[in-house]
Amino acid sequence: MRKVGQQLHFMCSDIYDRLVPRDHYLRKVAKLVNFSYVDKMCESKYKATGVGPGRPAEPPRRLFKFLLLMFLYHVKFERELERRVNDSLAWRWFCGYQMDEPVASHKTLWLFRHRLGPELFDEIFARLVDQCIESG
Repeated sequence: MRKVGQQLHFMCSDIYDRLVPRDHYLRKVAKLVNFSYVDKMCESKYKATGVGPGRPAEPPRRLFKFLLLMFLYHVKFERELERRVNDSLAWRWFCGYQMDEPVASHKTLWLFRHRLGPELFDEIFARLVDQCIESG
């Protein structure tokens, strides 16, 4: 039997293509900014997949997309960021969430930065911002 979330995903698989305008600013950012290196750089801060209790961690690439939104749109607090990603289809699409998927909480964002430490976080985030600047 198919789960409700899977069924909704199937029914809404093209919803972002239909509802997020082709000329939306975040579509341009998604094309110009390369996030491919983020997960690899954060690898040492995570346990192997499937080891230990608890649910799987949010992908670091996704959390950096969250935090880049915070920077680009001058969002001051993680709680506000969480609310805005929940409310905006474009932001949800940019971060890679399905329509029925819960977004990361403000606490997850705080724990993520704490887990990485200031040096690694700053190194990755600076690379992302540099790419934005270089792309215009």
